[in-house]
Amino acid sequence: LKVRAIGEIGLDYHWMEDPKEKQEEIFRKQLELAKRVKLPVVIHTREAMEDTVKILEDYKEIGGIMHCYPGSYETAKKLGKGKKVLTISPDSGEKYLSLNIWQ
Repeated sequence: LKVRAIGEIGLDYHWMEDPKEKQEEIFRKQLELAKRVKLPVVIHTREAMEDTVKILEDYKEIGGIMHCYPGSYETAKKLGKGKKVLTISPDSGEKYLSLNIWQ
C-alpha cells in the first residue's frame, strides 16, 4: 500500500464542531505534512472559501484536488497560477465543481 495524497483535509464552517481558529491550525498542520512528504492534497471546503484560499496562498508548492469547489473562475485561476495543470469539472452535485491543481 502506498500513500498517494493527504486528505480529505480543509475547513468546514457549516457545522462548526471546532472553532475557525482550531480548524485553520489543523488545516495548516496537514498542509505542512503534505509539503514535507511531497504529496498532493484532497481538500474539502464548506462555507470557508475565503479562508481556504488565504491559507493555500502560503502553500503554493502543493497541488491537489478541491472535490467540492464552490469558488469562482477567477479564484480558480488564482489558485492555479504557476501550476502545470488546472482543470474544473462537474462534481456529484449540481452547484459544485471539482477543481484539480497539479504542480
